[in-house]
Amino acid sequence: MTRVAIYARYSSELQQERSIDDQFALCRDFAARRNWTVTSTYADRAVSGASIHGRYEFQRMVEDASDRRFDVVIAEDIDRLARNQADGARLFERLAFLGIPVWTVADGETNEMHWGLKGTMSALFLKTHALKVRRGQAGRVRAGKIPGGLSYGYRVVRKTDATGELVRGEREIVEAEAEVVHRIFRDTIAGLTAREIAAALNREGVPAPRGGSWNASTINGSKKRGNGILRQHLYAGRLVWNRQHFVKNPDTGKRITRVNANDELLFADVPQLRIIDEADWERVQKIMAGKSSGHAAQAKRKSPHLFAGLMKCGRCGRSYVSAGGSKWPRFLCAGRREAGICDNHRTISARIVEQCTLGAIERDLLDDRVIAEVVREYAHERKRLKASRVEAHRRPGALARSNAR
Repeated sequence: MTRVAIYARYSSELQQERSIDDQFALCRDFAARRNWTVTSTYADRAVSGASIHGRYEFQRMVEDASDRRFDVVIAEDIDRLARNQADGARLFERLAFLGIPVWTVADGETNEMHWGLKGTMSALFLKTHALKVRRGQAGRVRAGKIPGGLSYGYRVVRKTDATGELVRGEREIVEAEAEVVHRIFRDTIAGLTAREIAAALNREGVPAPRGGSWNASTINGSKKRGNGILRQHLYAGRLVWNRQHFVKNPDTGKRITRVNANDELLFADVPQLRIIDEADWERVQKIMAGKSSGHAAQAKRKSPHLFAGLMKCGRCGRSYVSAGGSKWPRFLCAGRREAGICDNHRTISARIVEQCTLGAIERDLLDDRVIAEVVREYAHERKRLKASRVEAHRRPGALARSNAR
């Protein structure tokens, strides 16, 4: 009996869940015509094929292949398994080593030529698709439409054109939120800090842009990325697009933000969306520029602490953050410091945190009994992997492909 594993995937939440069932049905018919028995199915829903990261069913299939739980892998087409050339080559190489051929409904049994040519085509498709999306967004910006998400102070306008098509990118001002924006700009001009403004808004129960509570970072934002209430050009009636782009880390599969150069920015006037007059906007930008230059030297010296982000406040659950640029800063509650919503005034020295934590690691994890247990588990896993490799060598790929036919 030839045991078959079917893999299915679709890449966008806009696609239908039915796509997985259709792929399964297609592959089951393909297997039935060859008198193969489907014993395993794997499906990743709304996950891109550009990387194996985040595709948990794909990774489970690879692990099951190592345990020899099936003899053949079937997919609708190669791009369901991988659109990335390197990922596809690694998958094919690993399964070939295990003696497990990959068949697709589109091409039959695949070989190096299929993975090389189709991998190249898939990579080009992803690049071309991204360029077309950005071209469409740029066109919307030139027409005064918003190509991205929703900014605080505005709501989406839903209307259709003469042909009945939905008009995208339209916004209108939400007066209640616009008044909060006015207040933040007025308070900044009056000399209040972002932390003071955030604390006052939280005390009064004013809803934050994304729920939860206001923070100083919500108000100040980042000069480099041009975000935050006080740096949002849309409030001055100007749309700025293409501030950043994303690249995917090949090791983790996570998207990383990269800031674009100023000459890559695209501007458009949208006077109907102006909330702050030009004079107040310019005053605030001068204040922000002064703050940025004053903190520049300190920011260069500052480096993340060993335990940054790992401690939580027992009162509000927010992170404990470091304050001060010394070698041994003190940690305090971010809810108290940045938002003024926590009454926990306790601080702790980084020196004490390190002594307690590293001391406990040395005492508990370097104990002879713990080390002996780790060594036993390591030896057991090495033995299991060796047995798996021996079994794979006993059943070479040529024999598996012969049986599959």
